[in-house]
Amino acid sequence: MEEKSYNRKVLWSTLLILVAVVAFGASAYWLKNDMTLLAGKISKLRNDAAANANSLEVLARLKQGSEEIDEYQKQIEQILPIEDKLILLKSWLEQVASGPRVSVASNLEMSGTAQDGLPAFSYFTIVANGDYSALILFMREIESRSTSYLITLETMDITRQSDKYQLVAKGKIYYKHALGEKL
Repeated sequence: MEEKSYNRKVLWSTLLILVAVVAFGASAYWLKNDMTLLAGKISKLRNDAAANANSLEVLARLKQGSEEIDEYQKQIEQILPIEDKLILLKSWLEQVASGPRVSVASNLEMSGTAQDGLPAFSYFTIVANGDYSALILFMREIESRSTSYLITLETMDITRQSDKYQLVAKGKIYYKHALGEKL
């Protein structure tokens, strides 16, 4: 009788350990796949940000040798906000963040004058909190769909904080001076 009880305990213990190992393995497999997808998306966003950051530098180089650039330069000058409108950046970011339900804080550092054929720019920092998909929508809206500001993102870090994510992005916002400074 005692041997049956002992065998039953060993059987249940072995079964419990086996179930725990299978559950752990399934969890590890799921997390690995999820992290791989997230890493791929972050890598793509960083590559897109780097490509956009180089666009204005390429424009400055092309400007030196091409007359076709005048047309593009006029279009960029129409897009660039006046320096005084940068004060509205914080409220614009809050408005954009309200769509995907992201909380956002920003900091703008006034920089100065245009150099080497590039428009004037200021550095800025954005700290946003929310669901991962909401943060991605928020950043797409800022970088690619903005009609109010010409922005390039230079660095972007996304970290998980309990059930939400935090995004810290740093970049440049381009503008023209109120007196109509040319590029």
